[in-house]
Amino acid sequence: MWSHRGKHKFTRTADWSEGGHISEIRYAQEGAYVETITLDDVLIFSRGRTIVKMDIEGAEVPVLLSSKHLYRASELAIETHGRKALLAKILRVHGYEYRITVYKLNPQLFREWLKVKPKIYGFTVAVYRFLASSIFCPTITMIKAVKRS
Repeated sequence: MWSHRGKHKFTRTADWSEGGHISEIRYAQEGAYVETITLDDVLIFSRGRTIVKMDIEGAEVPVLLSSKHLYRASELAIETHGRKALLAKILRVHGYEYRITVYKLNPQLFREWLKVKPKIYGFTVAVYRFLASSIFCPTITMIKAVKRS
């Protein structure tokens, strides 16, 4: 999902991460081109109560700002990626009540990564996640929003 439809370069974030991001820079490092859709592409076809969950690695702001049909979403759960004030402002302007919650990553989540195949990848990520969450105590900040009546 992106702020506009089209073909965009998707680049892996780093060798140690399973994530990635869209790059507007056409000559960016290696990556695959992917077709993107907009939030409006999804919301236009939604019926009834629509719940949107967004964790798109920092693209949440441009995606929300580009939406003309955000009002169709009944509820949103958005990982902030350090942009909580701007996301809160966007939601407030569009008539949402919101709550910001900070979650500590639980070292026990490593168990889920042990189930990943191939086993060596799952084991490597599990050890990394266990050590990182035990030593550095990382957090995830979420905004949960509900459309005002």
